[in-house]
Amino acid sequence: MNANLIKGTAVLVLLIVGWLVATYSIAKRAKGRRERRFTFRAGVAFLLGILTFSALDFFVFKGAAGILGIVMLFSIAFVRRKQREIRREEEANA
Repeated sequence: MNANLIKGTAVLVLLIVGWLVATYSIAKRAKGRRERRFTFRAGVAFLLGILTFSALDFFVFKGAAGILGIVMLFSIAFVRRKQREIRREEEANA
């Protein structure tokens, strides 16, 4: 069996396990139902984004990992801001 295939499969499995653990722990700390739903949706979007950018990096751009880092940084900032808005709205309505 190809060593790169084994490495790729191991990284994919670790990525998915890490994603599950991170999404679960963040959703567990969510204050309300709407925030929890948003957390799961954002987690799925991040997983798909990482997989998409990784595929693009491998097949198309060849070395655009820096772009992935910048996009993820801005995405995390946007998601945190949106989560804080949802939390404030839920606390105001409670």
